Amino acid sequence: MSSINEDMRLASTGGVEELKRLLHTPDMAVLSAVLLNRNLTKELAVIIAKRKSIDSDLLDTLSHDRRWKSSYPLKLALCTNPRTPMKTALTFLKELRIFDLADLSRNHFIPVTLRKKAEAVIAEKLPTLPLGIKKNLARRIAGELLLKLLQEEDGELLTNCLNSPSLTEGDLFKAINSPRVKPRLIKLILSHPKWSYRYDLRYTLIRNNLTPLAQITEILPDIKTNDLKLLYKDPKVPKSTKPFIHSELYLRREV
Repeated sequence: MSSINEDMRLASTGGVEELKRLLHTPDMAVLSAVLLNRNLTKELAVIIAKRKSIDSDLLDTLSHDRRWKSSYPLKLALCTNPRTPMKTALTFLKELRIFDLADLSRNHFIPVTLRKKAEAVIAEKLPTLPLGIKKNLARRIAGELLLKLLQEEDGELLTNCLNSPSLTEGDLFKAINSPRVKPRLIKLILSHPKWSYRYDLRYTLIRNNLTPLAQITEILPDIKTNDLKLLYKDPKVPKSTKPFIHSELYLRREV
């Protein structure tokens, strides 16, 4: 009997140990037979669902198998596999836990459509999530989702957001300039070991009416003279700040 015929026989009638040897076969016909084998276990099905070199129709077959209807690991594996049909992945996405959704939203191996949908599901749930969940979530999300958390009041939550490896300077510019920005976020940025020394952020904070004058007077000496002149003429800079800018320019003999 040829090895292909033997593999097909084992795929159709073999036990668990024999099926294990066929899980990574490149032959899709053999793998299709494995999926129909009554001895296939949930654990083995998950291994197959994680395979990136597999036909999409086999993943679709897995998703419709009643034996795995309640298997969370299988649903997660299918959602994280870029070869899973989009319709199937979107169906299971709604059943995923919040932290798995967060990981999916940052997984660049899956289609953009699926990542955006994961973000949308998280955004919908954010307002009702317990504070503790939000604090942990801050370390695992990015972009617009992080910006939503940066609008909250809790200091520890905001600190977790500022410490997130996914947070960018561009995100902070958006947060600072948002009409929903909170004074606590401004204060935390000013004292943060990473963000407080970013020149462009300091410049932006001078233009924000929530920035305490005490901190502004500490920042002004480090601002370039030409930038100070621009700030002094800028109509968006609070009127209460301009005398301090003028004083700094005076010290430099620029007025």
